[in-house]
Amino acid sequence: MRNYLIYPTKKMFISQSYTGNYSHNKSSQGTPKDYPIDESCGSTGRDYFYCPCDELIVKKIYGVGIKGTNTIWLQSTSPVVLANGKESYATIMVIHPNDDTLKGIKVGDKYKRGAAMFREGNDGNATGNHFHISVSASKYVSPGWKENNKGAWVITGTPIKPEDGFYIDDNFTTIMKSNGL
Repeated sequence: MRNYLIYPTKKMFISQSYTGNYSHNKSSQGTPKDYPIDESCGSTGRDYFYCPCDELIVKKIYGVGIKGTNTIWLQSTSPVVLANGKESYATIMVIHPNDDTLKGIKVGDKYKRGAAMFREGNDGNATGNHFHISVSASKYVSPGWKENNKGAWVITGTPIKPEDGFYIDDNFTTIMKSNGL
């Protein structure tokens, strides 16, 4: 079976796309750039982020227990099939999970497809529970992010638009709001 990269939440409710004029336009219009989305899963609760490919490994965790905004970097352990038809390793940067859901995770942990990994949160400068998700079509590139010329911290490697990365598995994800993507 091919290793497709699927959307990592059970409900898609994109509250801000990378074209969003609230905060994400600094990421997608700057140099370097990435294409972040905010995923609220259609609720005010704390839904899970699920492993979207055969296997992910935790490459870096930042912010837990300190003042920095919680961020986790995950990399596929083998190439994945992207929604744009290309095959590559994938690195996913997720921002805002709270300390309580990241404190039990460590660098090197591996997760299999469909495993619940961590819950959405509001850590850092967040207006509500959500995941801020960026995707790179490459292996993890240290330090994982870089500040661009507009002051946004963007994923390193080969950033791609989420619609070029994630397939939608209708048996797993229900689309509630795609925000034009």
